[in-house]
Amino acid sequence: MQVSDNSINSLDSVLDYKQKKKLAKKTRRLKKRIKLLLVFLFIGGLISIYFFTSLSNVKTIKISGNYYLSDSEILSMTDIDLSSKYLLVNDRKIATNLKENTFIEDATVSKSGFGNILLNIKEKKIAGYVYSDATELYFTDGTFTALSDDKLSLISNGPLFIDLSSDMVQKTAIAFNDVDIGVIRQMSEVSLHIETYDSEMLQILMSNDKYLFTSLKSTSVLNSYFDLSKYLTDSDKCIYIDELSGHAY
Repeated sequence: MQVSDNSINSLDSVLDYKQKKKLAKKTRRLKKRIKLLLVFLFIGGLISIYFFTSLSNVKTIKISGNYYLSDSEILSMTDIDLSSKYLLVNDRKIATNLKENTFIEDATVSKSGFGNILLNIKEKKIAGYVYSDATELYFTDGTFTALSDDKLSLISNGPLFIDLSSDMVQKTAIAFNDVDIGVIRQMSEVSLHIETYDSEMLQILMSNDKYLFTSLKSTSVLNSYFDLSKYLTDSDKCIYIDELSGHAY
């Protein structure tokens, strides 16, 4: 069989076209890979610049809701400061760590803007303290903690419980949950005043040297203390709160 020159030329043309097409396809793929590589390098460069400069740092840390714990004390319970990387801050972990503290009832951590962190704290409400082998601070949820020397200043936020059993101290602390913090801070001492009709009546010495007498069931009336004290004269020594009526005399 004899093959003409035209057939050979046509075959060469087809093969040449396929090779060129294949080469062009490879070239396009290579260009795409180079472009992707350049994009990745660019993004990687931006990330490197961001993370290795202060641009990625936390800008502000604001703390709210704390009453007796200082900002520095609360911040020491976290693992963040102004050198921390904002995107790496684990807000859930920080909130969990804060809530594990003896003095904190609840805590939330939120991010705002770009670099701002807000720590919102709800401290346990202080009810008072007792002296035993150590100074024990009681909270209105009934829990208590022994105070270390650097925390002794916290006793200024509540009264001294005098000659009360552990059970009575706990009952009183829980009853004070209905009393405003400002009123609790005006209390100096709390002791028992036993009556035939009430074996658990409280005798409360206030900072103005006046006494309040109330049942555990009537402690919410103590919130009227500041209004009631306006009517006290120098000769008035006490305020008695009636358990049944809730009136003060």
